[in-house]
Amino acid sequence: MQSDLLASLIAKMRLQREEDRARHNELMNRRDTETVRTNQRALLDKDAKISTIVSTAVKKLKPDQILNVDGSNIQAWDEALGVIAFERFQDKFFYTPEEKAVINTYQEKIARGIIHSSVHPDLMYELIRLKSSAEVYNHLLVKFRVVNRAKHLRAWETLKNINPSDYGSSAEAISAFDRCAKTFVEQGIEFTWDNVVALIFQSNLKDHLRAALDRKVNLFMETRNFQLAASADVLQLWDSDFIENRLAEETRRSDASAMNLTLASGADASVSGPVSGTSSPQDTSEVSVMALNKIPRCYICKKLGHMSSNCPTSRKNKGQPKGTPKIYFMYTKKGCR
Repeated sequence: MQSDLLASLIAKMRLQREEDRARHNELMNRRDTETVRTNQRALLDKDAKISTIVSTAVKKLKPDQILNVDGSNIQAWDEALGVIAFERFQDKFFYTPEEKAVINTYQEKIARGIIHSSVHPDLMYELIRLKSSAEVYNHLLVKFRVVNRAKHLRAWETLKNINPSDYGSSAEAISAFDRCAKTFVEQGIEFTWDNVVALIFQSNLKDHLRAALDRKVNLFMETRNFQLAASADVLQLWDSDFIENRLAEETRRSDASAMNLTLASGADASVSGPVSGTSSPQDTSEVSVMALNKIPRCYICKKLGHMSSNCPTSRKNKGQPKGTPKIYFMYTKKGCR
């Protein structure tokens, strides 16, 4: 009897414990669900706040400061982005952080939203795969500021060719000049005397060295973080092209004036006739040797074709007979002639 009561009591206690555990689990699940909902609401509120901040910042951009799909206004976009970064993060260079710098996650989301909203929609696809706003910024600069000196030269030619007689009024002519000025600003070209001289020199060069100079100027700017080539830089690059071209010409002349040796086939080992002691008939084939010397160069008049001892402009050589001409020898088996 007592054992039955004890077993019943134990069963009730076990059932009560299971019910308590079930209620506890249900309570914990409710708390977890509520926590998730709270976090989701907070996240939505945070995202909404970030969207509001991004929208407010982008509204300050003018239409011509939104990065075009061809990157033609990269300079204006870059400057406007720097202003926004300073206003929002108190750091104009937020998009170019130092190596190993710790970036606030909240600020990074805002910065990423701003830079995405400040470019043409067609550029968005290639930006999604990038990890940070700094990578997005660097990608766009490299993409569109890969030196395009040709655009600089075209802008200069456009400015140079403006003819007031092509316009119906002074206002139209002034508007054309303003458009050129805007192009120079967008390309980051300051109208300094140094830059103008560089543009004039490169655009007015019309000979065969122009293509080589253009390539060197582009490479110069690419390796110097898109720095414009100054007039001294352009002149130095042209000078190197000129020297390289002269060296190539001298090499070609030296190759052309190298010794040309033609040997006719024959059984005899001597070019002067049959070997002594042999009775073989004389072979009619001949051996011709033409000796060509390197073209002489006069150090007095700097001209080719004669040495300084035969220079006609030298005082010592006036009244003296001219130097002996070059002698060409033709060797045959019959002798020298």
